[in-house]
Amino acid sequence: MFEENIEFRFIVLDGQAERMMLERALIGTLASCKLCRPSENWLGNYSPIPEIRESGLWLTQHLNAKPINERDKEVILNSIERTKRFLQQE
Repeated sequence: MFEENIEFRFIVLDGQAERMMLERALIGTLASCKLCRPSENWLGNYSPIPEIRESGLWLTQHLNAKPINERDKEVILNSIERTKRFLQQE
């Protein structure tokens, strides 16, 4: 079954402002990546919304956001470490 093949990943982040900042930067990174393209049979290719078809992403917000920078990378790396510690407590 399809549902058996789904995996989720997450990182622990404090505060909505930090999550939104990182979300914008990650969307901007993916949207600007020339190598990051969906497959030919991706359903978004048939979207009536040009931004979805052109970006290869199922959203239109933050497509023109700046890609991740060095500070964002540090936030991500620190959050990964915090997440590892969080999971070890479980």
